[in-house]
Amino acid sequence: MIANGFAPITDVAAKRLQGLASQASVVEKAKVAQKAVTIDKAMQAKRTEKMLSGLKDQERRETEKKDLASILELLAKGDSASFP
Repeated sequence: MIANGFAPITDVAAKRLQGLASQASVVEKAKVAQKAVTIDKAMQAKRTEKMLSGLKDQERRETEKKDLASILELLAKGDSASFP
């Protein structure tokens, strides 16, 4: 022990700083891991949005085909309204 009595305080402060540094390291690792999870989730959401958009386009095209087929069928049958 130093004669002025500061050695124990310095030791306590040093231990506390080491503990804080250790905690900071753990927090930094957790931040990096969480960032990776966030990026993965964002990419997954983007892929899902793109897939949904593609499905909506496909559904619209199929509906248009059905509508056109119905019109062509009516025209082929001669059931369309015509003048006498």
